[in-house]
Amino acid sequence: MTDEARYDFGVVYTHLFFGKPLVICMQTGRSTLLDLKDLEDLEHLQKLFNLPSKTNASELASFLTDAFPMIPFETQYE
Repeated sequence: MTDEARYDFGVVYTHLFFGKPLVICMQTGRSTLLDLKDLEDLEHLQKLFNLPSKTNASELASFLTDAFPMIPFETQYE
């Protein structure tokens, strides 16, 4: 939840997807694979989920940083 809007995201963890969690916006159905490094690109995050501002993208990045696992998943392929 931000000052401007409320968001509902699901985060799916699996050993597939090259170790990246699948992030799904429950309101729009938009989904993507992200990792902690991807969360640093706020413009990309803003475009992916059609967020109205970089402030919202920053708040989403902060939330997802806390939601993502601290220990990286082992990737399926080497």
